[in-house]
Amino acid sequence: KPAPKNAKDSRKDWEKYRNIFLGQHRLNLGMKFWQDNKQYLDKAQEIYHVDPAVIIGIIGVETRYGENTGSWKVLDSLVTLSFDYKRRADFFKKELEEFLVILHKNDLKPFEVEGSYAGAVGLPQFMPSSIKRFGVDFDRDGKIDINHSTADTIGSIANYLSKHGWVEGLPMVIEADITDEQAAKFGGGTNPRFKWSSLLKSGVKPLDKTAHYPADMPVFIVDFPYYIPGSLDYTKLYRIGTKNFTSVLRYNSSYFYAGAVLELGTAIAELMGYTGLIDGEKLLPPHLKPAASPNPSDGIKETVTPLNPSKTAG
Repeated sequence: KPAPKNAKDSRKDWEKYRNIFLGQHRLNLGMKFWQDNKQYLDKAQEIYHVDPAVIIGIIGVETRYGENTGSWKVLDSLVTLSFDYKRRADFFKKELEEFLVILHKNDLKPFEVEGSYAGAVGLPQFMPSSIKRFGVDFDRDGKIDINHSTADTIGSIANYLSKHGWVEGLPMVIEADITDEQAAKFGGGTNPRFKWSSLLKSGVKPLDKTAHYPADMPVFIVDFPYYIPGSLDYTKLYRIGTKNFTSVLRYNSSYFYAGAVLELGTAIAELMGYTGLIDGEKLLPPHLKPAASPNPSDGIKETVTPLNPSKTAG
């Protein structure tokens, strides 16, 4: 149906959300960040077996490579939330306690640490409890500083993803032809609780015909809803999510968030000459495909070099 003038809808639109993260400025920043920090990205892959592209994707989505880490004084934020936000006061009191310990251990000045309004800190936007559990002194200077050290940021994100099940060499998503019925049967949630063989038997068709994965590889179908242009009709793109998609969902439980990470990380990896996080030709809303538009998404090419199937794991 046509969209009424000035019509508004609260549902998220994957196309609009996706395009926020694929502008040329962010891509350029991501390439420079990769070039400047290649030694630490390589080191993180060697130690934690986490692909550089996903680390690049997360930092780009979270803070635009340090351009937007937040301007709130973290101590003020956590004190306010601890006492004025009754519904989650206990949570924020624990975060405040952890933050005070971090300040002491790392000899940081209390009112100089800035972050988000909710107390998330630094390039990776870790809450203080996550800094305690997953923070890494990756540059070995004696302190964990995710506000200023890109090395510590890279090591900490890699450690976080590794602890949450990241599998080196496995794509985050596998592009496939998927029906609404198949999505209803194998979709939903944040865990890959179905077998690869079950999806294939149901008629799900991977776009990369050469891709071969273990029959018992855990997967699930994830959806990305968007509007049909000029109307309020809604439809969805479907993808096959893997353990690595779930690993990023542990960082932020939104499909849109994980989708932005995988698309940004893949776009920058391709520009750098590396393999991305998507297996198969990148899916787009039909009106954004090259045949319909010569300049989709800031001119980013829409095909991705398939991952080497021999590197995948179940």
